[in-house]
Amino acid sequence: MLLFLLEVGCVEALICFDGTNMINKPDDSNGRTPLHFAAKVKAKDIVAHLLQTDPSSAYVKDVNGRTPLLEAASLGHLSVLREILKHCPDTVEISNEEGRNAAHFALKCELSRSKAVLKEPEVVRLVNEADRGGNTPLHVAAEDLNYRMVKRLLKMPEVDLRAKNKAGRTFLDICESRWQYTKKQEFLYRYLKSLPPGRKPHSWNHSDNPPTRLDKPDADLKGHANALSIVAALLATVTFAAAFTLPGGLTPDDNNIGAPVPQPSPLCNFHDSPDCQLKPGHPILIHQPAFKVFIIADVLASSTSLTVLFILIAAMLADDTALRRAIVYSKNLLYLSLGGTLVAFMTGLVSVISTDVKWLGYAVWVIGLSVPFLIKYFEFKSFTSTPVFLHRHLSMESWKKPRSFSRSEKSGNETESFDDKRNWSESVGIYLGPLTNRFSSRRSCTDDQKACALDSEQTYKQNCQTLLMVATLITTMTFAAAFTMPGAYNNNAGPGQGMALLQSSSHLKWFIISDTIAMTCSTMAASLILWGSAFGKRPVVHCYVIAAVLTCIALQSTAISFVTGLVAVLPDQTYVRTVSCVVGSVFHVNTSLFLFRLAQIFSFSEICLSVISHLRRLKCIINSHGANG
Repeated sequence: MLLFLLEVGCVEALICFDGTNMINKPDDSNGRTPLHFAAKVKAKDIVAHLLQTDPSSAYVKDVNGRTPLLEAASLGHLSVLREILKHCPDTVEISNEEGRNAAHFALKCELSRSKAVLKEPEVVRLVNEADRGGNTPLHVAAEDLNYRMVKRLLKMPEVDLRAKNKAGRTFLDICESRWQYTKKQEFLYRYLKSLPPGRKPHSWNHSDNPPTRLDKPDADLKGHANALSIVAALLATVTFAAAFTLPGGLTPDDNNIGAPVPQPSPLCNFHDSPDCQLKPGHPILIHQPAFKVFIIADVLASSTSLTVLFILIAAMLADDTALRRAIVYSKNLLYLSLGGTLVAFMTGLVSVISTDVKWLGYAVWVIGLSVPFLIKYFEFKSFTSTPVFLHRHLSMESWKKPRSFSRSEKSGNETESFDDKRNWSESVGIYLGPLTNRFSSRRSCTDDQKACALDSEQTYKQNCQTLLMVATLITTMTFAAAFTMPGAYNNNAGPGQGMALLQSSSHLKWFIISDTIAMTCSTMAASLILWGSAFGKRPVVHCYVIAAVLTCIALQSTAISFVTGLVAVLPDQTYVRTVSCVVGSVFHVNTSLFLFRLAQIFSFSEICLSVISHLRRLKCIINSHGANG
């Protein structure tokens, strides 16, 4: 009844019902008072009214040892926390039965809410306070693999990085033992290395090359090397061929100089391109800056990909240590090769676009230059968040407890929590009811589930290798198509020499844009797969999903570029337009239907929960900005 009165806002009726005795009296078997409920639902006005009536209610603990202040801290309800501290500032010193205070509980809520709570001066003074096990909030965040919260705590100058728990371990000791073979460890080391000497942990003894998944005894080194060899061979092939099918073409032979100049096409509209005296067989666009960059980037991409082939072929016959080192070097060189291929693609394409269509050149630059930033974003997301719908495939996650509980709390306090991050199956059941009953039965880990999880991980790795081949093939195909320009180039001396003949055609413009999108998406897909293959299951699955989406976009864009390029060179042929449109439409419809069928592996409940989680995150961001404002 008390909870009902709180929800409808009848505080006066609650107080008048039985005075202050009713306020301090627990309402259920868990020992929660009305102030606990008010803190849970973020009812600031109700909290203020209850505290004005009886401030002693702020000191009442439930069966888990939580006060209303700890409840507000665990949920990130900043306004409620401030209201309690306003009336009872000494409640911040109260901890639960395990010795954990408001700073420990602030780790459980969303990052934006945690940041706001940890900025409160009263909470800042608690960041180095330890629980009964000697664990500070930084220890707890490291133990829970909460990378974002660890990074947030490291930014606070008040946090002692050298604090040890009762087991004699610093937070860095925990990271080195639990964060192996993950990108989190590398980012953490990189950040700690930038700290001033006075703040660095005493146990700072890591190497500049932290261990990766390739260092594990059961790593599939041969599989990695074979996949990298195929990718390097494809890149070497296409960049080698591009060096001799130069954009803009070559200067014609002297024997053709006296021949009559053909009339330009109505689609041609040239007002630029210098009329330089070039020797026969020399590139027409040799004096353009973009063309010079194209040559340098193409040589870089070709040489690095060939170097990768030499390294891997030589290392195949060596021991595992040499092969592991060769794979690491080859990946770095392959990144360089992919970057050089992308730069060569952009500069070569821009060099044959006339200044009359500047927007087209700008579009190519914008799409191409966005690739590094998107890759970094996807790499960061691959280990800091996992899409909700992937929990179904990550079967090992089904027997892990939710991250809202710290590891020491899992032993005794699993029966009750007001944290919004509840157990996966419980959240699904609460919001979506009977649609997700099948998740409720997945409580324990059996040997069959473990075997299934391992098989699933191997399947993802095999699929990643296949997807890597497809993405690389699309990269080579779109790269080659950009320099065998539909309609060829203008080889006639005079304005516009070396430019694309059909650049005024709307179909050719669509060809260039769609080909650029296909090239960039396939390059990003290949880079993500190469990056994720060296780390744990979670980055592998996340990179696989993102790369699959990017590859589908690249396939669709490749089909569009094929159709538009074909129509551009045959503008007056009605049957070509008709057949191209029909075939292209059928392809896109079939692809869309396939993707729709593929999406059906995700249940309706998972999709709904994913939407709910994103809406909650957006609400948290809005509320945090409102509270700070």
